[in-house]
Amino acid sequence: MKEEAISHNQNRSVKTRFKPGQSGNPKGRPKGSKSRARIIEDELNALITVSENGKRIRITKLQAAIRQQANKAAGGDLSALKAISDFMLRFSHQNPSEPLEVENKVDFPSTPEDAYYIYMEMIKK
Repeated sequence: MKEEAISHNQNRSVKTRFKPGQSGNPKGRPKGSKSRARIIEDELNALITVSENGKRIRITKLQAAIRQQANKAAGGDLSALKAISDFMLRFSHQNPSEPLEVENKVDFPSTPEDAYYIYMEMIKK
């Protein structure tokens, strides 16, 4: 009896099946290839030149992105304020295994005036 095809896959012949004990990926992942997380990390840590107060400084792309969001939030952009607040709450405490305790938890401001009032109250302290 000829074993040219198997029942669950009519296109696979006996020659192309994996032999017993043979890995499905014998060569494995090539050395030096990067994971997606590593590629993102490398991009965010890449240095760029920006102009600040008339001076050219080199900062990472991550720092530049955070500065942009902070500047938008300071200008009254509520979505930027939420993004920077979430980022700060998530990454600012030292020991991530411990829950972060927030002293004066307030509702998210719904208008730029509310955001300004909350900001002014925060800087008075």
